[in-house]
Amino acid sequence: MWRAGVHLCVPPAVFVAVRRPPSVLPPAQIAAHLWRTHSCSMAAASHAATSVGSGIDDVDMEGAPTSLDPAGSAFSERVVCPGDDVTDFISAHPAMAAAHATGVPTLKLGVGLLACAGERVTATKAGVLTFVKPNRFFVLNAQTRYVAAQGDQVIGIVVDKNADFYRVKLHGSAVAMLPALAFDGASKRNKPSIPVGAPIFARVVSCPKSMDPELSCQGAFRDGA
Repeated sequence: MWRAGVHLCVPPAVFVAVRRPPSVLPPAQIAAHLWRTHSCSMAAASHAATSVGSGIDDVDMEGAPTSLDPAGSAFSERVVCPGDDVTDFISAHPAMAAAHATGVPTLKLGVGLLACAGERVTATKAGVLTFVKPNRFFVLNAQTRYVAAQGDQVIGIVVDKNADFYRVKLHGSAVAMLPALAFDGASKRNKPSIPVGAPIFARVVSCPKSMDPELSCQGAFRDGA
């Protein structure tokens, strides 16, 4: 991330558009999915929905289960975001003790979870932490492909560079172009040198249908810029 000559280390998993994060289920859909599919309680579904957004007033909760099976399939009370450490939460799940007793491998990580140094488990996607028998954990989410829109503030990865511009991956439908002079105070004699692989924060200034989006870091940190 470029700001005043400083690169900030940001895990690749958190590269999302600021305007409309694509990886979180709508609150009503989270609540409905939890009690219909994963046998969670109505209270837990309500908590999950309100933790993400606006509540579950439009969800018919009649007939929802009133308790959570200890060996059930959803961490209904746990909505996670990228970077959350979920090691202790997973270790406390009743199914882990059963897995030890039966000799089943203790842990299998699915989509949205990453084993880090020191055997810690970190979420890499936003959604609902979920368990599937006998030993699989993953993050339930509704991730979609990001489509750039003018005015979006985004975080991306520099994947290529030359003297005139950088190519920045936004984890969407196209790789964006960032001119080398599109920084505050940059000139032909004095411009930032950003290495390939570095994260960068920028603003989408144009996105023609037949061309790659164009980014700018000029005023990207100022509201309304």
